Amino acid sequence: LFSVQVACGGEEGGTTLPAPDQSAPEIPVPAPADDKPGAGKAGKVATEGRYVGRVLPRESAELGPKMSGTLTAVSVDEGDMVKKGQVLFRVSPGTMRLQVDSAAAALEGATLARDEAQRELERQQKLAAKGSVSNVVVERTQANYDSAMNAVERAQVGVSMSKRALGDTSVTSPIRGVV
Repeated sequence: LFSVQVACGGEEGGTTLPAPDQSAPEIPVPAPADDKPGAGKAGKVATEGRYVGRVLPRESAELGPKMSGTLTAVSVDEGDMVKKGQVLFRVSPGTMRLQVDSAAAALEGATLARDEAQRELERQQKLAAKGSVSNVVVERTQANYDSAMNAVERAQVGVSMSKRALGDTSVTSPIRGVV
């Protein structure tokens, strides 16, 4: 998992947090400001001093791929600055490509079966119009055709889902920040 965070800038080094068994260092407290006009030193604000605090990111995101697989590329290192939408890493698309091909083959097979069921239905309807076959045969042929149509729709959904999964092989940063 990668963690992308955005925090306020500041100086590095020089300040360390006390160990858990030590007491906190003395924190200077600025004198309260006098709200009366003309009171105190005009225009001067304390900008220096030692303060203890905790810096938290404004935004944070923990990321991971939507699918399992082998990482083929890691585009960033820890500490790198990233832009929103920048590719962080990619998962091997090999298995997903095979699933797209398999779904496309299933769609082709379902389409052929539907076309055959349609021809058979038309043939049975012509024979029923001449009185050569009963309505039961036509109804059974109609049910087979409807089933074949349903199979085509399911196969189309399978192709769509596998193509979407193929697009999930890249993980991008949802925010601007530091890895």
